[in-house]
Amino acid sequence: MFQSLKRFLRDSLGAAPRDDLTALKKAVQRNEQRVVEEMAHGSRQLAKRLDRIEQRLADLVDRAEGLDAMARTGRLRKIDDNIDALVRHTFLNGALTGTQALLARRFRGLSQHEEDGITVALFDRIGAATHRFVEIGAGVNGGNSGFLARECGWTGLMIEAHPERAATLQRRFAPAVSVVPSMVTRENVNALVETHGYGGDIDLLSIDIDGMDYWVWDNLTACRPRLVIVEYNPFLGPHRSVAIPYDPQFDRHRFDVPRDAYYGASLPAFAKLGASKGYRLVLVEPRGVNAFFVRDDVAGDLAAMPVDGATIAPDAVADFGPGGIFTHLEHAGLGLIDV
Repeated sequence: MFQSLKRFLRDSLGAAPRDDLTALKKAVQRNEQRVVEEMAHGSRQLAKRLDRIEQRLADLVDRAEGLDAMARTGRLRKIDDNIDALVRHTFLNGALTGTQALLARRFRGLSQHEEDGITVALFDRIGAATHRFVEIGAGVNGGNSGFLARECGWTGLMIEAHPERAATLQRRFAPAVSVVPSMVTRENVNALVETHGYGGDIDLLSIDIDGMDYWVWDNLTACRPRLVIVEYNPFLGPHRSVAIPYDPQFDRHRFDVPRDAYYGASLPAFAKLGASKGYRLVLVEPRGVNAFFVRDDVAGDLAAMPVDGATIAPDAVADFGPGGIFTHLEHAGLGLIDV
């Protein structure tokens, strides 16, 4: 455009004095520079606006990812669970008896599902003599004992194999809780409990190590809990009394099985083991993960639950189709022990 204007002016003015042409040329150049600067300024302003828009979009993406992470880590589910707990407390408190009355009090504080409420309800029912616990496989929240330690003033022993998780437990629960970073096996479990001062009578034993749970409880004699909570393997179904073979270095994630489902023992296996040690199954957490056993000399009028009356995560069993997990384990060459 500017070159055309210059040609037009040159042709129109013809033999205009040289100084006038030079002045005109400079004026045109100044106008060109001003227009370029204005365009550059406009571009900078536009770029700034685009940067602000991009930053807002990035902030929105971060917030969306945060909400997604919250949902995936269970925080939204925890809120939802505890709203349900408040509804049950409001409308069912005192209206139920037996096992249903205990389950109606379930809520989730630090536990994986709603074991905290069930545990508190059970101790209201059976009594707590020592307010001491042993938690084997405490994770970062203290497992089934974290709520008792944080909110109820209990003391105890938390054992966790992963050093980073054990460090988190130390920050959250010490000094009231002794935290031990250690793999637990049937060979060392009694020494771990006794060395740290939790032998003899305690109120709660909780075991959740995703592997050798059955064998650890089978060999644990150092303490005598009133209540035992164990995580069983729901994928093994409600009928067979089976456990995986003992392996002190077991890691469930190294096996090529869907859902990392080769670990632990079935609920019938734990029920048999509990009975042999003087404990009766009284209920399971409704999502079908943890089982609760009460010592036989405690709260004798609290009825035992038959294994075939327990809800054992039907979706988990159905995941493997006809034949259940056992066909998959057979094809993978992974054995089970009838116990």
